[in-house]
Amino acid sequence: VDSGDISAQCVDYHVAMREAQITPDRVIVFEDEVTPEGIGKVYAHFRLKTGLEPVMLFPGAGGYWWKLVHRDTLAAVFKRSWTNGQPNIKFGNSEGKESVPGVIRVYARGTTLYVAHRSDEVDGEALYQKLVSKGSIVYNETPQVQAARANATWGKYTEVEYSPTILHYMKTYREKRAVERDAARKALVHTNGVI
Repeated sequence: VDSGDISAQCVDYHVAMREAQITPDRVIVFEDEVTPEGIGKVYAHFRLKTGLEPVMLFPGAGGYWWKLVHRDTLAAVFKRSWTNGQPNIKFGNSEGKESVPGVIRVYARGTTLYVAHRSDEVDGEALYQKLVSKGSIVYNETPQVQAARANATWGKYTEVEYSPTILHYMKTYREKRAVERDAARKALVHTNGVI
């Protein structure tokens, strides 16, 4: 669940999954500038509306990169892309919101950005920067250094290419999503008689 009335949507999804007899241990991930206060609000609303403890709700990350820096000043979005040795992907209904699964490294090849998995052998200039290590921020560049790098590369790249590993992950998850969409449509038809 991402954006809009998160609290109400978490309840709606939970109720719909129960009515469709989808396994009760299915986790609902909610995002959109998640803060401790926001998590408390979602959990309290869930308890109030369902009478249950929100053990199946999981707070994701939102648009804040550094506490007390407002989104209109500085924003970054973190998507989980690898968990316990397995690639993850986040789908969105808007073009460009689908995340890239795997442990990602980005390289320059002329005017092409080449997106690869860390295990791929790549002939190109590494462009990635390490931000976090073991839960601690390790990114210490000044805004001036960041601006100089952005200015040096602005408008330079005109294409994006994915490594075979990344293409395989993306294809696998898109196929899984298609299967789940079909199952959800069938459940809606069965429950409501129409889509």
